[in-house]
Order: sequence, then structure tokens, then C-alpha cells
Amino acid sequence: MKGQASIQIKGTFYTDYRSVLILLYYPLIDKGAYLLYETLLALSEHNENYTLESLCLFSGLKEKKFEEARQILEEFQLLQTYSDPIRKAYRFEIYPPKKANDFLRDNTFGRLLLEVLGSAKYEQLNRMFQKKEEASTQGMVNISKQFDPSRLLAWNDDKEAMLASILPRREEQRVQYAFDFDTLLEGMRRIFPPRLRTTQNLHTIATLANVYGIDAKEMKIYLQRSVDPFTHEFSPETLENQIQRATPKIKPTQDKYAMPPIHFLQMKQAGPIAQADQKLLKDLCVAYEFPNEVVNLLIEYVLDNTNQNLQRSYVEKVASTWSRLKIDSKEKALEQIHKQKTHRSYKTSRSSRQSELPEWYQNQQATPLQESTKAELEKRLQRLQKKTSS
Repeated sequence: MKGQASIQIKGTFYTDYRSVLILLYYPLIDKGAYLLYETLLALSEHNENYTLESLCLFSGLKEKKFEEARQILEEFQLLQTYSDPIRKAYRFEIYPPKKANDFLRDNTFGRLLLEVLGSAKYEQLNRMFQKKEEASTQGMVNISKQFDPSRLLAWNDDKEAMLASILPRREEQRVQYAFDFDTLLEGMRRIFPPRLRTTQNLHTIATLANVYGIDAKEMKIYLQRSVDPFTHEFSPETLENQIQRATPKIKPTQDKYAMPPIHFLQMKQAGPIAQADQKLLKDLCVAYEFPNEVVNLLIEYVLDNTNQNLQRSYVEKVASTWSRLKIDSKEKALEQIHKQKTHRSYKTSRSSRQSELPEWYQNQQATPLQESTKAELEKRLQRLQKKTSS
């Protein structure tokens, strides 16, 4: 087998997918397909390209068995394969198993499992997964021992720096936001210890502070509420949800376009900002890497041209154009808006002038003169010239 292959996970894998895979899928897909699925799933975590020969080697399958296993996984909707015969390139997309109830009630898979295992085994599996889904801890007390944070009391910034130097480096975030981390982290060693101060977590905090216009003192309050007091784990989703629900406190600035995007949009409307619009503003800052002044000018431009309708598809279309034009400053954005307005004004005035002309003029078509007509006109012109000279 020749060619290069890339692997990507599609969909969300739920907690007990493996028990569904082994108890419900395995009896139908056989050992080879199961091995290939687990192999592709493991290799997908490393984000590399592989040769088809190496995939056979990793899975322990020979070429013919590899192809059979691949097709079985495709039949059971666990895998989709794309190929480019010219470049000899393949792309394997891995999908999570169906949930147990969905699988057992599937018109095809459920019937096939009943056919293969028999009614007794099928009913047993059905009961097992039903009980699992119906299990509840209501009326019970959780007596599980939580992680003791005192184990990391000796952890300090020097050790954090040493760990960072040992761990493989992640790709650096290209967008950097100014934020007062010194004030945020002061007195937060127990609540937000060094182990939680990863590059990704700090970047998330700085991004939200920039988009929503939150200073370090306010962010400290939100951050404290986003760390679970029992597990001592930080939840970026909880942090963002808290900030989204809060009413933005608009702080005046000399240049309105330098305002945080949420403040700028809030200034333009009376009611609260929809969560979809909040997410859109965040995406413009992060995905398109626009500074605040460019985001705000873009939003204003879109609102002025769509009767105040902030439609994501149109905003992203304009954002993509500005990104390709490398618009990364207020001056470049204003220049682009001026060009667009000039172009639109020219088209409007041209259309208006054309509509003012008489209908017979607009509809007339230029037709070439016949030879006889041209000759007659020339004779008349010659006679006119003789009369004038005499």
C-alpha cells in the first residue's frame, strides 16, 4: 500500500463510548475492524501524517485485512475515508459510536445485533444499558475524598518555570492582549495556584477581559467563582458564562473605536446584547485577530449597511475580505470603508443618470448605414458645399 494518510476525529466522544463499542459493536465488526478503530483513534491524538504501510504496522493488519476492516468501519458509520488518487493521499475521519439506546433501536444495527446474539443476550444488554442510564445518586451523600490541595503547597513560580522548560512547547498565541496579571494573581495562590496558570488559561482570561472590557479587579471576582472549591479545577466555560450574564459597565474613552467591542456595541443599542452577538465579537478578535478598533469599525460599517442587522454570515464575509486585505489598524479600516462608499456612490449615481434618459434613447440600438443611404448623403453634402461657395 502506497500513500500518505491524515487522521481526524469528528464529533464528540461521550464518557462510556468504549463500553458501547465493545459490547454492542464488537460482536458485529470483528477483531480486525475493532483494532483498526482503536489504532486510528490513538494515532489521531498526535496530529501527524502517516504512510499506509505504517498504519498497517501499527494495527497489526496486513494490506488485505486493513482494507476489509476499513470498509467494515465505514459500513457501521464509525469511519469515513477520502482519497486523492493523483497525490496518493488519504484522509480518515473517525466518528464516535452511537449511544447505546440509539444503537439498540436502530432499524439496521439493532436488528443485526439481535440476529447475531439472540434474544436472550440482546435483552440482557438492553437491561444493562437501561439501568446505567437510569442510575441516580438522588438521596445519597457523596463521600468521595477530594484532592487535597495542600499536596501542592510547596509548588512555586520557580518550579512552574522549570516545568514549562521541560514540557514540549505549544504553538504560541499570535494575538497578545495587555492585561494586569500582577493585580489579578495577587493573593490568589490558593484559589488559582500556579498549576492552573497555563498559557492557554491566561490567554483565555486576557481575551475575555479585552472583549468585554473587564479590569483585573473585576476579573478576580469572576475567576474565584470559576474554580471548583472541591476539585480545585478551573472552568473557562464557567468564567465566560458569568461574564456574558453580567451587564457591561461602559467606560468612556477619548476614541470610541478603542473601546472594548462589547462596550461599543452596547453603546449602539438600548437592550442587552444577545449571546450570539457576544460570541461573534469574540470570534472577530480571536479568529480573525483584529484589534478592537478594527472590530468596532467593522461592526459599525455592517450596521450602517444592513439597517442595523448584525447577521453573522455578512459580518464574516466582510471580515474575511478585510483579513485578506491585511487590515489591522483604524487607518486601514477607515480607508477601506471610504473606498466602499465611493464605489457604491458611483454605481448609484450612474444608475440614476441612466434612468433619467428617455426610454426611446435607452432602448435604441446603433445600426450601420446602408451603402445607398451613405451615397445619397454624400451627394447632398456636395450640393450644399457648392451653394455655399457660390
